[in-house]
Order: sequence, then structure tokens, then C-alpha cells
Amino acid sequence: MCPDHCSDLGCQSPLCEKLHICRFYITTNTCQFGRSCWYGHKLDTTHNTRVLTQRNAQGLTEDQLRTLLKQKQSEDTKFPPICIFYNKGMKGENGCKKGTKCPALHICRFYIHQECTFGPECKRSHSLCDDHNKNLLMEYGVDMTKCPDEVLKEIRAANEHTTANASVEKDSSKASSSWAPIPTPKATGDGASARNDDDLIICLYNICGECNYGDRCQNLHTNSPYQWQYQLRGAWENFADGGNKELELNYCNPAKETCIIDGMKLVNAK
Repeated sequence: MCPDHCSDLGCQSPLCEKLHICRFYITTNTCQFGRSCWYGHKLDTTHNTRVLTQRNAQGLTEDQLRTLLKQKQSEDTKFPPICIFYNKGMKGENGCKKGTKCPALHICRFYIHQECTFGPECKRSHSLCDDHNKNLLMEYGVDMTKCPDEVLKEIRAANEHTTANASVEKDSSKASSSWAPIPTPKATGDGASARNDDDLIICLYNICGECNYGDRCQNLHTNSPYQWQYQLRGAWENFADGGNKELELNYCNPAKETCIIDGMKLVNAK
């Protein structure tokens, strides 16, 4: 599952190779928001279908996938996650409605990250020995007869390790897809006039078939992750789709010094 999808900012990579779905729904088959959940409960979206197909898992039922995810989670995680709803309650109130049925720790996330500035006056729990937290940790096989500070130290170390791995994965993902967001002019159609603005980029969501803005999108919609242009009377024009692809092939061929596209003779200046 994508760790960024259920974050405040959401996943920013249209080429993400992990599931975009509510983690509570897919792991526990329950979600307090039901069909109105912001993070979605569907596996048959364009994105999730692509991800499952890449892993030959498109034929699995929800229950089968849920079993696999739980198994992987138990292999990868020694401790339960921290409840984001508990930490989002207004004015110190518990924002989680699941109570003792919640599969996550009810503890101050800033305390776990050693960033809580309120100390003992914090409205949220700083204790792993509360009934809910203690029982949950025991379910994960944590020895709660140990000193609470020792357990806390292990949780913090595991959390730092997970955060570091997520950071590496994110950097790796950016590196592997760095070819795609090429700065390019905005166009209103094939061969239409375009502004040569560096802050406009090719819309990767459109290439993946997932742009929800359509004609209202502020980025360039093309069928390729590149767009060649030519200057005509001081204005930049986009090559049509066919010419765009042909020019790219010629440019990538070191043996090609010239080519003719749309009646124009072009010189490879590499």
C-alpha cells in the first residue's frame, strides 16, 4: 500500500506502483467513513488495476488480498501503527471512534517522534501502559513485562527505520521517473500556439489515463512524455503527434544528421 496516499498531501506520483486505497478498509474491512471515505475503498480504479496487474494479483478477491496484506504487514512490522484519528481530535479530544477495537496505538505521535513540546501537559497519552495500548502491543507479541522505556525505545527505533525506508523509496521513485515531468509549453491542441513557460509541464496523469481535469488541466496533454516544438514568426508551435514521435526517433539516432518533418528540414545539432 502506498504510504503517501493516506497522508494529508496524498501521493504526488502518477507513476506510483503501490495501491491507492484506505488502509483501514483494506486491512480490517471496516472504515468509520464508509463510502464517503476520502481515500477510497475500490480496487478496480485505473490505478489499482494497473498495480495489481503488474503483480499478477488482479484475480484476487478483496478477502484474499486482505489476507496477503496482513501477512506482509506482520512480516514487515513488529509494532502496531499510531492512530492518525486519535491524533487529529480537536482540542485534545480523541478523534478515533473505534475505541478499544482500533488496530492502532492511541498515543501522541509527536511523543513517539520525540517532538512533543507539551511534555506532561500534553492532552494526548504518552503512555504505552494504557489498557488499549498495552493489549494491542501484547497482540503483536511485545513483551510488556519489560520496562516501558525499553519498549518505547524499540518503537522509536522501528519508526525511524520505517521512515528512513519510506524516504529512500520515495527518492528512488523520483529518480526512476525523473524523465517524465519535462518542462514544456501549454498547448490548446495539436499544432496550436504555445507559450514557452518553464513552469508548465507535461501532465503525467493524462498519459496514465487518470487526469480528472480534462480540458481544464493547466498542464500539457500529450500522448508522449515529450513534446517537440518549432518557432514560427516569434511564436512556439507544437509538432503534431506523428511528427513529434518521428522527430524524437531521429534525434535519438546518432547516425541521423538531418530529417524532414512536416516539410521542414531539421538538423541534429547534438
